[in-house]
Amino acid sequence: MRGMALLSCVQILFAASLLMMSSGLMLTESALLSSHTQEKNIALQAAQSALADARVVISKGLVEGITNKNIVYGSLTGNRLQLGGRLQPKQLPRYRIQQFEFPHKKNTMTEEASAPQSANRLLYRVTVLAYGAQSSTKVMLESDFSKVGCGQEYACENFSLRRLNWRLLDQLPADW
Repeated sequence: MRGMALLSCVQILFAASLLMMSSGLMLTESALLSSHTQEKNIALQAAQSALADARVVISKGLVEGITNKNIVYGSLTGNRLQLGGRLQPKQLPRYRIQQFEFPHKKNTMTEEASAPQSANRLLYRVTVLAYGAQSSTKVMLESDFSKVGCGQEYACENFSLRRLNWRLLDQLPADW
């Protein structure tokens, strides 16, 4: 009888230790998953800050001569981004602005009469590369900006913003 009680106590202790080990593993995996999500969110917020910086550059008409070149966040606008903290990006984001022209479609009779014949609409594609709290976490975000209804000779503050997509990169593009 005494041996059976000891054996059942050992079995209960073994089952309890297995449950404790599995719950410890689940907590560790949950912490890793949440830190990865947090890393991705830090990089995404840095990328969105760089998009806002690029929007200021475009709206102030500073695009001339800088298209298809890498621009470091804040280098043209003076904006600052805190770096290196636990919940802050490791490096400043970089972005590239590409400018496209496409013909403006006239929809109404009044618009046809008031707009010049050679009115073109400008489209700006901004590609951003941002980092998380670890430099191995990268987010590339691409958005299109268009200056609808603005003339070529002056800057326009009111233009539309459309976010296309964002994705994590495995490795940097060769020309970045």
